Amino acid sequence: MPSDTVDELHALAQRGNLDGIRALVRSGAVRASDAADDRVTALHWAAINAHLDCARFLIEQGADVNAAGGELDATPLQWCARNGHLDMMRLLLAHGADPCYADRQGFNTLHVVTHSSLVMPLVYMLQLEAFSTPGGIDVTDPQRHTALMWAAYQGDAVSVDVLLRHGASVRIADDAGLTPLHWAVVGGSRLCIRRILEHGGSVQATAHDGKTPRELAMELHSLVAYHGALGELGRHEDGRPRRRLVPPSMRAQTTFLVPFIALGAAFALLPHVAWYLVPFAAVAALVAMHVFVVSGVLDPMQRDQVRRSYHFFGIVFATIAWGTIMWALHLVLSRPSRPTWNAVMLALLTVVVRSAVVCASVDPGYCWRPSSAEERRREVMALAEHGRLNGQGFCVPCMAPRPLRAKHCHVCGRCVARADHHCPWVANCVGLRNHRAFIVLLVAACTLISMFVQSSYLYYEINVPASFGPLFIAECVRLNGMMFYTTLWAALVNFWLVLLLVLQVVQICRQLTSAEASNLGRYGYMGGPGPSMTSQTGYIQQQTERMSAAGMDRAEIDARLRGRPVRRRGLAAAAKGAGNWLLSIVGLDLFTRGMAGQGLSRTSAATNPFDHGILANVRDFWTCGRYYGLDYMSLYELPPGGVHPPQRPRSTDRA
Repeated sequence: MPSDTVDELHALAQRGNLDGIRALVRSGAVRASDAADDRVTALHWAAINAHLDCARFLIEQGADVNAAGGELDATPLQWCARNGHLDMMRLLLAHGADPCYADRQGFNTLHVVTHSSLVMPLVYMLQLEAFSTPGGIDVTDPQRHTALMWAAYQGDAVSVDVLLRHGASVRIADDAGLTPLHWAVVGGSRLCIRRILEHGGSVQATAHDGKTPRELAMELHSLVAYHGALGELGRHEDGRPRRRLVPPSMRAQTTFLVPFIALGAAFALLPHVAWYLVPFAAVAALVAMHVFVVSGVLDPMQRDQVRRSYHFFGIVFATIAWGTIMWALHLVLSRPSRPTWNAVMLALLTVVVRSAVVCASVDPGYCWRPSSAEERRREVMALAEHGRLNGQGFCVPCMAPRPLRAKHCHVCGRCVARADHHCPWVANCVGLRNHRAFIVLLVAACTLISMFVQSSYLYYEINVPASFGPLFIAECVRLNGMMFYTTLWAALVNFWLVLLLVLQVVQICRQLTSAEASNLGRYGYMGGPGPSMTSQTGYIQQQTERMSAAGMDRAEIDARLRGRPVRRRGLAAAAKGAGNWLLSIVGLDLFTRGMAGQGLSRTSAATNPFDHGILANVRDFWTCGRYYGLDYMSLYELPPGGVHPPQRPRSTDRA
């Protein structure tokens, strides 16, 4: 065929001009399988540019799906795989494309996808029969590098995690004797090192030159990442687990009981401290309690250990317990003439305890996830077929479809339906099945504490002759210092509880969760752009890991990745960091982190299909979706007609 005609066909395929391709091929001037001098076909160009209609027509006209061309002798499947065109990959594979074909460099399609750090195409490839076995997933290139080694070398923690959970070997070594752990050390990614160690990677493995992963880390200046990964796993450098002051079997009970003892001791000792030293002594007591729990009971190197423990839940119950003791010993006995008031407080106390137990123990709405590899394969293939294999419709950590309004909790390790946030104060996620109990807890706790504070004030007003002022406070401490500081602590707790309750009520009235309000742009079904390719591939996380290993601080990383200006560290920055930490402790960081401060204001301009007015929103919340007729546990797509409240039947006149 004339080269000009072939070039014209290729240009049409590159632009996606289906009409031009159809006319040219049907004229007989060129065949769909005709290649240029470099053996590149029109199907290559249609594949790399994701022109599905053009590719489908070319295949129907006889184009070879396994034609190898270009500098790398790559197939159309490999061309589109480098760019993550999942629909095109499905089309080519359905028409016989060979995923195991190796290009001139010795890379098959699995290697190509791993090189590109495209997690969704990687998940899809791993469901194919060719790569679903240990031998298939561990296929090597000419240097005996596996896909896991490449992912570890690139610092791609997401792909490393996916490959490991599909059975990739951590023991195999390349021609130089380097294991995946060695390559993770080369990449300098703490998360990659940690993932491989969790799946059995050996710190004692030696390469052909005799270097262990630690020795390689010393040579490449990546010891920080290496030690960080081992520390988060609670291990020494030689891989042995570190011993803690409290054995693992007693950690839950200890973290729960320590706040009761610490707060009681603080309330009892503070009256004996000079008034000008009380703030410092109180802060010192709280810090000492936290340090003891983190460093003595738990492991400070292990990420999220405090949030996973019952430490903050113990603080809640310690506050309730000591408040109840003070109320019973001093207020009930001193004010026997208020039986109704005390009965109401007792009822509220019962509601608070029961609601807290429900919030902590009830399944918050954990979403379904596959129980077998075959079940996982069917779900992934079904999602890919319907175009929902993306960051919004599929959860990579759970390897399962993600319902609308669900969020993956990295502390609990599960997706939670209509997830609000992970609350360390109840040691559980707040989601579909326990969100009502959480609101009841806040309302009852705020009311109970307010009544307790008011009762305490009346107690001191009756028994202290001085008027309100510094002398009045001094006399209150002298009269009953332990109850005074218990009341003061309860008032401080009530402050952020009221703030949290107000924010929760506003969001419920606007049909939003905390996760949605703080990350509105991630939810395409609520007017946001939805997940981008970078969010699906973990690009930001990967690059952050790499730059952090290179010694860059957070400001420099943000400046490079997100275009934010580099800010100098100073007193203001330190205060902001401390403030963010305190907000994370009380559970309000979701409302201030990132774009969260603008989240609620942006929702007015967003299209929220679940928002139908305050009354309907409250009813939907309280009925867990039954008011709209929705099952948030399995709501993967919006109904065709949209979300609407039930219509009342019209009254008809009877003759």
